Amino acid sequence: MIRNLTIALIYFLPVIFVQLFFVPLISFRFIVPDLIVIFLVFYSLRDGRIFGSVLGFFVGFLFDLFSGGIIGISMFTKTLVGFTAGSFKDEHNDIESRNILFVLGVILLASILNSVFFTFLSINEIINFVEVIFNQGVLGGVYTVFLSIPFVLFKVWRYLK
Repeated sequence: MIRNLTIALIYFLPVIFVQLFFVPLISFRFIVPDLIVIFLVFYSLRDGRIFGSVLGFFVGFLFDLFSGGIIGISMFTKTLVGFTAGSFKDEHNDIESRNILFVLGVILLASILNSVFFTFLSINEIINFVEVIFNQGVLGGVYTVFLSIPFVLFKVWRYLK
């Protein structure tokens, strides 16, 4: 598991770089897709919730470290995403045999969880709960799903070791 985790973290370094420097360029009214969630869902669906949780923890730590944000917020949200997406792993069916809509649905759910928890943990003022869920969660999740469609159609998870 340590070897697989190390290889996955090496694969995530360019994803974190693209998320930090290029993805904000395609934001729409402060709604930003999350590439890290897409790849974390692929790993979690393939390898399960323990691996997804541990990978999410370390990827979140690296993201917090490189972004200059508060250490711990992305660690928590990415761990939650890895655990949640890994819960959808089926022992009898691997990710290859899963329906494309199923994978997109898991990405949507994971992205909504990530966005909502990240927003609630990082804002210090009183905010409207429904507005946060819709603006940050649902709209951000839909944007992430649209960005993930090419990755899902070309089955990028085949190339992730």
